[in-house]
Parts: sequence; C-alpha cells; structure tokens
Amino acid sequence: MEKLIQGKFLMLMLLFFVLSLHSFSPVFGVEIEEKTDFDFSAKEYQRFYTKLDGEWLFFEDELFTSKEARRGKVVHLLSSFETQVGTKNTYGTYITTIKIPDHFIGKALAIYMPYQYSAYTLYVDQVAIMENGAVGTDSSTHRSEMAPKIGYFFAASNEIELVIQSSSFAHIRGGLENSIYFGEATTVTRNFNNKMHLDFFVTSGLFIMGTFTLSFVSFRKSELTFLVFGSFCIVIASRVLFADPFYYTLFFPNISWV
Repeated sequence: MEKLIQGKFLMLMLLFFVLSLHSFSPVFGVEIEEKTDFDFSAKEYQRFYTKLDGEWLFFEDELFTSKEARRGKVVHLLSSFETQVGTKNTYGTYITTIKIPDHFIGKALAIYMPYQYSAYTLYVDQVAIMENGAVGTDSSTHRSEMAPKIGYFFAASNEIELVIQSSSFAHIRGGLENSIYFGEATTVTRNFNNKMHLDFFVTSGLFIMGTFTLSFVSFRKSELTFLVFGSFCIVIASRVLFADPFYYTLFFPNISWV
C-alpha cells in the first residue's frame, strides 16, 4: 500500500513536469502577424507586435549603418550564414525598411531579439539600439554572445531603416536563425516579461518539488526513487537558466564563457 502511494505521488509529479513543458510559449495574448514586405502602414493596431521574418538585403563582408546606394543579395530570414552564402564563418550586414502607421510616429517602439548564434549590432535609422557580443571581421575581433535583448527607440517618421551587422567565427552555427519581433514598446516588454515570469514560476516549482522530494531521503534512505526523482527535478530546473533562451545572461552578462 505504501509503495502504491509513493508510485502515485511520483506519477503526479512527473505529470506536472510534462504539462509544464507546454507553458514555455513565446507569445501571450498578443496578435502576431508574419510579413515579408514589412509594410504595416495600412492597418490600425490595438496592440502592435509582429515578426520580421521575410526578405532582407544581405551584404557579405561589409559592415555599415545605412544602405545608401549599395546593392545586396536578397535572403530570407530566418536562415543561417551557411544557407545564405555557403559558409558559417563570415560577417556582413542585413538591412530592411519598415513602414508603420502615422499614429506611431513619436511613440516608443521596441525590437526583441532572441538569442542568436552570432554577434550582432542593431541600428535603427543609423543609431545603435542593441548589441550582442562584438561584431568582427575575423575570429580575433569577433566575440559571440547568446543573450535575449530588447532595444527601444522613438519613431521619427513612418519609415524606419533597420540595419543589423552580424558576424560568426569558430561557432557550430552562424547567422540570424531566430525570429526578430517588432512592436509597441509596452507590448514587446510585457510579452518578454510574461514569458520570463512564467518560465521562472515553472522552474521554481520544479526546484521546490525536487528539494521537497529529496528531503524524504534523509528519513527513508532506502527509497532511491525519491533520490532519483528529486535530483532529476533540480537538474532540469537548473538547466533552464543555461538553455534556450539563456536567462543566465540576464544575471551574469560579463562572464567570460557567455
């Protein structure tokens, strides 16, 4: 009877863990639209939040902050350097233009960049609003960092020029392979905070559950199931900090092995 109760308890805890995996969702009650032309000027938005997946211009082996009269290669994001130019160790500049409704002029907007397998600096109308690692032209000047970032700016007109300098060297992957999100500053921030809070809520639950289960071991040392399951919960809870979306970078941004 006692072993039956223990088995049911462990099954209940495992069920809680499995269900918690479905809560790691990137969007919370916000309207998401996929565009390829990045023209949002013809519609009224209550809560503006969109992906920037689509066609961008890419300039390999060039780093600049404005398109000017240059001609680049049309590539589709999301995709890696290897898909775009045939190598994962390279650098270059992505550029696109975003048209926004007139009522967003002068308002605070934001861009959310999840972790990327490369270093980058993001410019809005030639002003840097976000950087991750150090963009370089070779492995000696490049430094990778995989951290989620949010950059804020005020729209000066209804047409925004977005430029991303990016580089990748000595990494298993390279390029911008995760969706970039753009929208009103409050909506972008709220969505990121909601996801982070939910992730940490689930992580805390796993950690408490593991600690609680391990406490039984001091009373019932012969019950190895409690030891295994408790250790498993704590390992999974710890792993969340060091896996996608790499929350440890928010708390330890300057550690050398980021």
